[in-house]
Amino acid sequence: MKVITLIQTKGGSGKTTLAMTIASAALAKGQKVQMFDGDVNKQLLSWQPAYMDADWGHVEKPDWPEHLQIDEPPENVEALYERLEQLEESGTDLVIFDTRPGSYESTEDYAIAADMVLIPARPAQAEWRLVLSAFEWMAELQATLAKNERFPQVRSVIANVPTKIIQAAAGVGKSGSLPKRDKEVLDNILQTPHLDTMIPNSRILEHLLYHGPLPVAENAHRQARAGTLMANNFEDLTQIAVSLYDEIIEGTKE
Repeated sequence: MKVITLIQTKGGSGKTTLAMTIASAALAKGQKVQMFDGDVNKQLLSWQPAYMDADWGHVEKPDWPEHLQIDEPPENVEALYERLEQLEESGTDLVIFDTRPGSYESTEDYAIAADMVLIPARPAQAEWRLVLSAFEWMAELQATLAKNERFPQVRSVIANVPTKIIQAAAGVGKSGSLPKRDKEVLDNILQTPHLDTMIPNSRILEHLLYHGPLPVAENAHRQARAGTLMANNFEDLTQIAVSLYDEIIEGTKE
């Protein structure tokens, strides 16, 4: 079982969307996922109800996948580790903690319990400094632990990325064809420990509350009349999500 915790020092960073994207990837690989919503707006907890209420028109909407559960996080450290032990014994493959923005003790508990901490990084001038502050926060947290005590990998994920940046980057650091401001921002983010897969700016990802998990939406639209185009869009995003998830799994191998 792998545990992932998403953090950021301010709201609106795309944490919850990234959490949904990673959960979609795990579902696409046939895995069992448990998510915990520690954010103040409880958007993650509203995912299933919003999906069930959504009107898909002529597309037949499947039931919510039974292998994706979303709950409030455990109330204290003792309950946290007890719950994680229960989840592992029950065959859960992936646990995701979505946290509230800012440096809170509960977020630090979820971070320490994780195999990897992810910091969403939007390629915007005002954002990368927040990414740096989040890395500094995790470094300070690690410094409070005993020297040999386990601490998770910490990585940024470049998300909500315009097509021009993805095309220009093509591979890590290849950003020379970008306008100067965009290049500076991307290069600054790429100087942090990061995962190579970039998550594109996408209206589908912005509306995952409506669409539900990506592979569920893809399969439903694939079977619908005139649904091939949308199904292909969901498939493309699922492949990107799986690429990111594969990096996470590879990065957490002991």
